[in-house]
Amino acid sequence: MPSAGDIISSSTSKLEGLHINPSLFKTSTLVQTIVGLIISSVVIASVVATVILVSVGVGYQAPNPKPDFAETFKHQPIIINVLLNDFDPRGGNLTVSSIKTLPLNGTVEIVSSSSVLYQSNGTFSGNDSFVYVVSNGYLQAEALVMVHVLNRPPHAIPLEFQVEKNSKPVDLNFLTYVNDNGGSMFDLDSFDVLTVSDVSGGVLIPSDTMKNTSSNILKLGSVKLLSYGISYSPTKYFIGTESYNYTVSDGVEFSSSVVKIVVTNGAPVAKDDAYYVPKYSQATLNVLLNDYDPNEDDITIDSINSVGVASATVDQPDKKTITYLTSSTVSTSYSDSFEYVISDGEKAASAVVFIKVFNTPPLVNDFSTIVKKNSMNNFIPINYTESDILDTVTMSSITPSPSIVGSSLINSKTSSIVRAPCCDWRTVVRNDYSIQFNPLPNQIYTQSFQIVMEDGESKSRMATYSIQVVNDPPTANPDETYCIKNSFTIINVVSNDVDVNPGDTSKIRLSTGWTKTSSNGGSLIPLNATHVQYTAPLGFIGDDVISYEITDQTLNQTTGQWDASSFAIGTLLVHVVPENYTNQPPTCSGGISQTLTKGSSYDFKSKMAAVSALSSVGNITGSTTFTAALKNSGTKVAAFIVSDIYGLTAQCPLTVTVTNTAPISQNANYSFVISQSSFVHTMSYVADGYASDADPQDVLTLSLVDASNCLNTIASSVTISGNVISLTRKVPSGSCKLTVKVTDDDGTNPLSSNNALITINLSL
Repeated sequence: MPSAGDIISSSTSKLEGLHINPSLFKTSTLVQTIVGLIISSVVIASVVATVILVSVGVGYQAPNPKPDFAETFKHQPIIINVLLNDFDPRGGNLTVSSIKTLPLNGTVEIVSSSSVLYQSNGTFSGNDSFVYVVSNGYLQAEALVMVHVLNRPPHAIPLEFQVEKNSKPVDLNFLTYVNDNGGSMFDLDSFDVLTVSDVSGGVLIPSDTMKNTSSNILKLGSVKLLSYGISYSPTKYFIGTESYNYTVSDGVEFSSSVVKIVVTNGAPVAKDDAYYVPKYSQATLNVLLNDYDPNEDDITIDSINSVGVASATVDQPDKKTITYLTSSTVSTSYSDSFEYVISDGEKAASAVVFIKVFNTPPLVNDFSTIVKKNSMNNFIPINYTESDILDTVTMSSITPSPSIVGSSLINSKTSSIVRAPCCDWRTVVRNDYSIQFNPLPNQIYTQSFQIVMEDGESKSRMATYSIQVVNDPPTANPDETYCIKNSFTIINVVSNDVDVNPGDTSKIRLSTGWTKTSSNGGSLIPLNATHVQYTAPLGFIGDDVISYEITDQTLNQTTGQWDASSFAIGTLLVHVVPENYTNQPPTCSGGISQTLTKGSSYDFKSKMAAVSALSSVGNITGSTTFTAALKNSGTKVAAFIVSDIYGLTAQCPLTVTVTNTAPISQNANYSFVISQSSFVHTMSYVADGYASDADPQDVLTLSLVDASNCLNTIASSVTISGNVISLTRKVPSGSCKLTVKVTDDDGTNPLSSNNALITINLSL
């Protein structure tokens, strides 16, 4: 074969001597060769005719050129010495003067006086030609050059690809494949475009792990032909090798080889994890959450290695999570780590778990409360929580110290047995703190304490406990008096007033700087700290109501004046009577009778209008409430005294009848399925809710009235103990009825008990 730059000198002087290279008769180039020969004959005849015409009648003869033939590979440039077989009849020097007809499938250029350079276009192969002009300096002649452009076939090599199990379709590029030795598919005609023209056959070789696998899995994968290779996806779950024959083409010629596809199981991917775990606890770690298998295989945790401080175990039987137990010997924060191994059943991977065991500080929240002025020994607990259950919490600081403000800090200790996940049972001491707060005398103010707790490792946030010392206003109880028409009267309205703040009742007095006027025109003025003077309206007779104001003298620390909380308003009822009024004592009209249930109360003050003929009946001397006994019923007779505003009294009878409410007993049904191991059946009739009593304090007792029906049928004995009925069976099935009595503990009343019927069913 010629190579680039070769000089071709195979021309002959006679057309009859033309020799055709046998390779021209390849199927792909036969037609081109025949056509080329026809064209060449026509061109030669034309050239000869031209030479004859030029030579006639002149003193010069034209050059005598001969056809030339050359071979080269596609796109390989070749230098052809076209004058090598040409001659001049008179022995003159010949030169190539021009190219008359250019080749159809290539390029040609004159490179010397005797040679031209030809190069085919792109991927063309076959026969090409061109015509050149030769000159002897006086005359010219033409000659044909035939060029046969040869195609070199591509070179296919064995290919091998690796694809992971259960892969989605993946493109395998045959044309760019490079093996471990650097070898790849090639074509010496570098301008050729190769395509994969065919993939066929198919041999399946399962791996050893697939020996007992279903036939549905032992199938060739999916293959789709692409111009540069194939799109391939393996049969789901298959592992092994598939081999196919493939053919590559350059458009003219073909080359074949084998492609092997090795389907492998990809190893799972394990990624490191980090967790925060509180002290003294256990944690379930879902380490597989960020792990995966490229083949979508199920992955499990195989083992755990090198736990540093505490312990970790794989949770069985699923093997999907790890249980981590914090250290039983370390009571402070620490860091730990361990390695875990995962598997898809064939391949494994590992990762590291990093653990930060942390301490949780005690939690103390802000708190506010109210205490009464002048109160003593107000116990205010310091409430805190500690989530690390084995830690003992102490008070780190309290500011100001309670002793500075006249109070104290009380600490009490308790011990308890606590079971922690890490450490089984441990004794834990708890410190409970309280502020015994005593407010400063006669002051209203707010006292704050800043409190910090600690558990031996860390401190809580600073919490503020605010204690507001408040004053309760005094209670101005109603007052009543009488006044002669067109006159005035003086009364002590403070003597019956009270104040819940210790020591403040004795400090109650009338406030100052006021004058009151009633709706009827009466007036009231303070005379001193306790007494007021009422002046009746002119000509008025009847009841007049007027108000007054008292104070417990509590000071406002900011203003130095009596605080707004120290005041209260009282009312004074004044009976304005004629000048000649004579008072009569109150009378009783039959007294009071009332029926009550046990434990209830009755306020007979509401019946006062029935025991006095006068509207001026005042207060009832002594208690006005009768409370019935919780246990006993019956009739009670008492007396109460009423008095009017003038001090005259009367004694009135009070009759109270206390009744007992009988218990309620309901019929009941009990059914039992017989167990051979048990002959005694129990029924908690009262506890089961079949008996009740409207008197909440009554204790119900259950007793047996008639058990003969049961003893004659299914039972060998029937007893009651502690309100529980016990029946011992003597046969395996049947039914019976028994009568019981429910009694309350008011034994003197015939209505204190009721009977009930109980039906008992036994079945196998």
